[in-house]
Amino acid sequence: MQTNPATRISRNSRRFTLIEMMTVVGIILLLSMIAILTVKYAAFRNSQALSKAVFSQLDQAFNQYRADWRYFPQQPQVANVPQPLTITFLQGLVKPNFSTGDPTGMYLQGCDRWTTGSNGTITNCVVDGFGSIIYYQCPGKVTPESFDMWSAGADYFFGAEPIDSPVPTTPDPKRAYMDKGGTVINKNIVSDDNTNWKRN
Repeated sequence: MQTNPATRISRNSRRFTLIEMMTVVGIILLLSMIAILTVKYAAFRNSQALSKAVFSQLDQAFNQYRADWRYFPQQPQVANVPQPLTITFLQGLVKPNFSTGDPTGMYLQGCDRWTTGSNGTITNCVVDGFGSIIYYQCPGKVTPESFDMWSAGADYFFGAEPIDSPVPTTPDPKRAYMDKGGTVINKNIVSDDNTNWKRN
């Protein structure tokens, strides 16, 4: 019995060729990569916004503390080395009631939410939106009239690679960064570090 040629052509036309299948798989992979990159970028922007919010709230609280007490809060240092900001320290910053002498509340309500580190563990240290520990020093080295706050940012590494321009001969607060020991490094850099003397 002979097969009708029209039927044979019809059956063959319903099959996918190898090129068509590879094209479909390629499009699916491309769309998947775009989706993953979009999600990662959105997560990065969210962490960046949270970092700015944390630094802003800390900055406002410390300046309000100074307005009430006439000095910025002092966190103890070990061998003159700045220490990480801790929840214990922030919870000890209380608003005064000058008529009774009793505290009226903390400057930073709910600050214990800033404690999830880069490895997901809960610590007593205050962290930025990326989970990098925030360091505090008063009086500051970069801003000696007030205080310094800084963290390593998204890459968990202090500083970055030099850019293609001369290293400034005078300290430039917009280019300075610190290591966790409080050493100011005045390189001409592009850095993702979070600080209170420059905003990335």
